[in-house]
Amino acid sequence: MPAILDEIVAKKRDDLRLLKRDVPIHVLQQQAVMIAPGQFVSYLNRTREPGNAMRYILEIKPASPSAGVLTQELDLPALMDAYNAYGSGISVLTDTPYFKGSFNLLHHVVQRTTLPVLCKDFVIDPYQVFQARVAGASGVLLIVKILTDDELVSLTHEVRQLGMTPIIEIQNEAELARSLVTDPEILLINNRNLTTFDIDLTTTTRLVPQIPESVVCISASGIQGPDELEVIRPVCQNALIGTHLMKTPLEQLPAVLGALSE
Repeated sequence: MPAILDEIVAKKRDDLRLLKRDVPIHVLQQQAVMIAPGQFVSYLNRTREPGNAMRYILEIKPASPSAGVLTQELDLPALMDAYNAYGSGISVLTDTPYFKGSFNLLHHVVQRTTLPVLCKDFVIDPYQVFQARVAGASGVLLIVKILTDDELVSLTHEVRQLGMTPIIEIQNEAELARSLVTDPEILLINNRNLTTFDIDLTTTTRLVPQIPESVVCISASGIQGPDELEVIRPVCQNALIGTHLMKTPLEQLPAVLGALSE
């Protein structure tokens, strides 16, 4: 794995050891069964016809290792008003050290929307899957690059058992091949090379034709407006947009989102 991913995953393992000591997993299991399961696939475009309208998963990401702090003060009620009006789903970063998110933030987002909510994190342990369920997530991101084959299969099963949708992130042909073992419903294609941090939208246009038609595809990273959408639209009509929206002043956000929907 790239150095930054090694660092993030190592930190995640350390944090999980402390969390498991303070709140044992059986406590989360008891809380999780009280939460109604969520849905995700039905909100997205499930066919790849170029004429389909785009659907968007809009992301809440206060910071990132590559871009730094994206928003100094998160006005969640106002942000959710805009996201609810234009989104087909919401993505929430729940990693705190590197992205300034949290499961508490995810929980507050769930309370302010009827849209499905994705827990976007570096998930390496079933404990995090239960955290996502307790917070009310409808989907959980699983990143192929940071998981072994056994971990990927096991965590996918855990997510489904709790009534959520596993959304599996890939970035190249090798990761696509590994992901198909899980019989995925949704694959998220990351246009960002996590080794160089370069963004190439043709990652989506190259990989989607190799993905079974039954699998819903989402393109993520590097999408800022109509120009980028025109690149991916012929093969993929679902896009996750985060950094660009977080950098947009709140008063301009409705206009930016409206332009994406035209």
